Amino acid sequence: MKQDEQKLPSSWTARKYYADALRKEDAENNKNLAEIELTADTLSLAALVTNVITYRKLTADALGKMKEALDKRDIEEYNRREYIHKSLKEALESYKAAFAVKKTYSVMEPYKKNIGYPPSDAGDNREELKGFFNVKTVPDNTIGSEILDDERKQRISLALKDLKERIPAGMANERAFQDMFRKFLESGLSRVIETHQYLVFGQCELDLWVDIKTPGKISVSFIEMKVDDSDLEDALLQVMLYVYKYCSMKGIQKVEMIVFAISLPNFFARVGLLRFCLNERFDIEKASFEMESPFSWETEEGAFKLAGYLLSRPKETAEYARTGTTPEISLLDNERTGKQPKRKRQQTGPKKKKKT
Repeated sequence: MKQDEQKLPSSWTARKYYADALRKEDAENNKNLAEIELTADTLSLAALVTNVITYRKLTADALGKMKEALDKRDIEEYNRREYIHKSLKEALESYKAAFAVKKTYSVMEPYKKNIGYPPSDAGDNREELKGFFNVKTVPDNTIGSEILDDERKQRISLALKDLKERIPAGMANERAFQDMFRKFLESGLSRVIETHQYLVFGQCELDLWVDIKTPGKISVSFIEMKVDDSDLEDALLQVMLYVYKYCSMKGIQKVEMIVFAISLPNFFARVGLLRFCLNERFDIEKASFEMESPFSWETEEGAFKLAGYLLSRPKETAEYARTGTTPEISLLDNERTGKQPKRKRQQTGPKKKKKT
């Protein structure tokens, strides 16, 4: 898979949020929303505050001039001052609206700010996400059974046979399939992976988190399970959003991860290589997501291919490791992953007195 990251416009997501928020607030379309949106995007919060203060004073002064003209019964001057006052008041309201929407956006958490909907809604926003993350379909990689030794192949073959025997006819329980797939992984890839199921973070639940153990580091993959193999593209987009949400919460700015969408009972899989860079505010600065075509892993060769993808690391990772800039997602330890270290068993009864 070749690296082809797209640098995103710095204000793209902000403009989208401003437009949506302003449209909701101004249901009667009384304001020039496009102008307010542009103002919010181009001026800083400090500049907007300055303009609000300035135009508040100018509006008050214009109102005073109107009253003076009225007291003098100068209708022509009054009308002129009224027009000026109206223009200044409209400008003041625009600056206030721009400040309010920019302030709200600035304090939102990064995922909500940039995406705005849960990962489970990825399929409903497919085209938008494909553009935002620079999603492309690429030719299949050549990864396969060549990276597996004979002992590993035998384990995978036995695990696949056991999985097929345990699937009841007509079963359509996604959670049960998740349990079965986890057991398949743990049996076929024992000692080289560690699996975590139903990982909950930020009101999201990831189906499977897999740590691939390599000397000196841990490489991570996220997996989403589906019953219908026609949903695999949407499932990969959903995993993509899980990765972004997790990294924005944990303060991880550079990501390179192989992610999976798996279907049972039809034994299909789809694999993607996700890369993105986040800025200091954890907004997406550059992104690319290369999806390969779905493939069947019902045969031994297909299962070997799936295992090969899972045990492989992105080509560039080794180069990062040599330069000391390995993506942090590949080096997650207990603290960074949110996994709790093993706790010592606590006594529930009265404490024993120390012998003296």
